[in-house]
Amino acid sequence: MSRAADEAFLHTMRSMSYGFLFLIGIPVAAFVLTITVIGIPVGILLVLGYFAILVLANVITSVVVANWINRRGNFNWGTGMLALIGLFAFILIKFISLIPVFGWFILLVICALAFGGILTDIYQRRKVRSAIV
Repeated sequence: MSRAADEAFLHTMRSMSYGFLFLIGIPVAAFVLTITVIGIPVGILLVLGYFAILVLANVITSVVVANWINRRGNFNWGTGMLALIGLFAFILIKFISLIPVFGWFILLVICALAFGGILTDIYQRRKVRSAIV
């Protein structure tokens, strides 16, 4: 998660665009899959996985934020301290989401940035592995 946090905040626009593409593209792909009879089970599984990710979005985002704070401050925190900072980030994200009108937009941007950082990190790792092989 620390590399995902670095990707999210070093390449902000790329990570945010990947995150928005993920958040919008998965339901579209699931809908397209459910048009065919063969794709219905895959589409249903995709929607269920997507909802699970949305339920955990605040937790995932708070973990990425905690790792980003750890890396930026060169703190070298242990797992317990990262969990505590992640809890504070989670509470802050929940309070931000309670702001009328703009809270959900800010939450969407933060989650897209976190998910985009994770996706960019996964892509970079696969790119390095394929170059090695």
